[in-house]
Amino acid sequence: MTEDSLRERSKARRRAAIEDAALQLFTERGFDGTTINDIAEAAEVSPRTVLGYFGTKLDIVMHGANASASRIVSLLRTRKRGAPLAGTFEQWLRLEDEATDPALRAKRVRMFAVNPGLRGLHSVEMEKAMALGSKALAEQLGRSVDDPHVRVAVAAAAASINEYEKLLADGIDGEVARKAVMKFLLGALDSIRVP
Repeated sequence: MTEDSLRERSKARRRAAIEDAALQLFTERGFDGTTINDIAEAAEVSPRTVLGYFGTKLDIVMHGANASASRIVSLLRTRKRGAPLAGTFEQWLRLEDEATDPALRAKRVRMFAVNPGLRGLHSVEMEKAMALGSKALAEQLGRSVDDPHVRVAVAAAAASINEYEKLLADGIDGEVARKAVMKFLLGALDSIRVP
């Protein structure tokens, strides 16, 4: 194993420890009631280290969503033109299951439950994912990206993602949760196809 790969794994572990500690504290004390110093102490690192990995507390909150959005952006950009969007979406859900630690997912869900004001946050990465998804769906349906059907379908997909995360955090089997989400989304798509 190279020194670089050891260093990268060490950084990944430190980043995960900081995120884990922060989510736990945000759940226990609230987002506003937690300081960078609190997070550093709980993660057993210096405040400077926390800020080196995450520039702000909001960056910690958004880390998981941004990583997830980056993965779907990548899939949408490499998707073959004309390939069914539902297949790409299901592939992404499977990737999310592989890439996300179940315990960390559960902590994120609990943290958002006790800090509802944070739920509406959006990042540049999330906006990219929504724009690419809207464009792909509009093309697939033969509609404009501004078409109300496309906009509602994309919003429904976003809401489905949130519920999917909650189902997994509640211990529902990933395959069962994926099937429920996909059945809903495929039904919604079928109902708005251009005749």
